[in-house]
Amino acid sequence: VVPGHLQIGASSPAQVILSENGNSFSIVAYIQNTGVSPAMSTRARLNLPPGLVLAEKKPPEIYIGKLDPGEMTQLHWEVKPTGNIIGMLSPFSVVASAINIPENKVERSIRVVGPPKLILAVNPPPTLKIEDERVVPAPYPLTATIRNTGESEAFGVIGSLQLGEGMKPAPKEILRRYVGNLKPGEEYKLTWYLTPAGIGKRTYLGVQFESNSTKPVMYIAGIQLPVLISKIHLVPLTPPKVGELLAMEVRAENLPMLTGVEFDLIYNPEFMEIIRVSRGLFFIENKTMTPWHSGTINGFEGKIVKIGGERTSSAGDSSLLATIYCKLGTKPGEFAIAPLNIQLQSKLDKIPSYQVKGLGLVINEKGGVQSVSYNVDQ
Repeated sequence: VVPGHLQIGASSPAQVILSENGNSFSIVAYIQNTGVSPAMSTRARLNLPPGLVLAEKKPPEIYIGKLDPGEMTQLHWEVKPTGNIIGMLSPFSVVASAINIPENKVERSIRVVGPPKLILAVNPPPTLKIEDERVVPAPYPLTATIRNTGESEAFGVIGSLQLGEGMKPAPKEILRRYVGNLKPGEEYKLTWYLTPAGIGKRTYLGVQFESNSTKPVMYIAGIQLPVLISKIHLVPLTPPKVGELLAMEVRAENLPMLTGVEFDLIYNPEFMEIIRVSRGLFFIENKTMTPWHSGTINGFEGKIVKIGGERTSSAGDSSLLATIYCKLGTKPGEFAIAPLNIQLQSKLDKIPSYQVKGLGLVINEKGGVQSVSYNVDQ
């Protein structure tokens, strides 16, 4: 406040942030006639330094008129920084005058601080591949780092993730995360965990960070999803050895819609003896055993007929249908065991095309055993 016949005061922020949105701030002036006679044709004029401009159509000079003794008036201007000058500006001034009273002036200085600036860096997403009938890595990590490289604080920073076809959040994952405020030079790291699908398509991931005081920053990456092949196949649990017991699993892969399975197994009885067939976890539902039959073993013809059963709900992408226990002979030769006459049912969805794989074995003259998976014609 500057005393005088026309006492004048001004208020404004001492510091303003240069916003990307061009936000304005207020300069308020208070003028009071402290004399004993009226101030006639009173006026007030706002003088702005380089770096500040009026943010509205109101003129810099305002006519007040007659101001009686003791009377006070308040004036207001909306002002914004131009962005051409950063730092402490020259003072602005408000000048009050009347035709019968000497003018009076008040000055204030304002510092303009540069805006916040968000810089986004995303770790290159790892390449997806198939291992053991699964898409890996799973869960699929995506890590992003947001850093404020500006001169002022970024308020209300939020990081979000957009997913294309074949990508979904891992269990309990949140795609939109609140970071909070980031001071100049401060950074924050976020990692999302996702579940990719083996659908063999090209999809995308989109990362975005935004705040109340900055424009959004984005990162978009294309991701190739590998193909998971639907199949029924045999998997030995241990390396085969002559004259010893061999356990083999019959598994359904990437057929989550299955609710019923029935199949035969053929083998060469000259080289192996089937001991027994046990129920797979596919035929246990809600801790209760579902209808299941272990099939009829015909050791003379080398067949196990009608292994299978049913359930009411999905068992997941990978299911154990049965475990076959057999004893290998010692006679050298080539032989195989394979599923045939497969009947798949689903109460949930259409069953896609699928592969069938058997297990070929070779016993050599020295008693060593080699095994290899091969395609079975349906």
